[in-house]
This record gives sequence, C-alpha cells and structure tokens, in this order.
Amino acid sequence: MTSRRNWIETLVTQVQGEFLDGRAVKLTTAEAEGRFGIDRHTSEAILGALVEASVLTRTRDGAYTRFFPRLARPA
Repeated sequence: MTSRRNWIETLVTQVQGEFLDGRAVKLTTAEAEGRFGIDRHTSEAILGALVEASVLTRTRDGAYTRFFPRLARPA
C-alpha cells in the first residue's frame, strides 16, 4: 500500500510540475496518458484532483491547462 501511495504522490507531483514549469502546456486526458505512461482512469483521477486543487483548469474542449486566477479589480 505504501509503495502504491508513493507512486501516486510522485506521479501527481510530476504531472503538476509539468504544467507549472511549462506555461503553455495543454493536454487532453489521452495525451496525458501517453506523456506520463498511465492508464485512462489514473489520468482522469490525477487531472481531476489537480483541477479540484486549483492547479489546473479544464477548457471548453476538454483539455487541461494551468489555472491562472483572475485578480479582482479594485472597487
């Protein structure tokens, strides 16, 4: 169980780093599968978790990209 957890944590860190290091990274679930050598279920779970953590956002066409929050305008 611990080795599986370590693998998942390492993978999440790797995927997150890929998006944070490359500002223009935009991947679909299928592209993430190939890029990180993971299955669809794992890809969807990791990308979904990063969306929930406000690291990534999902575009209208279903791809994932880095989330850049909009700054509130002064009143």
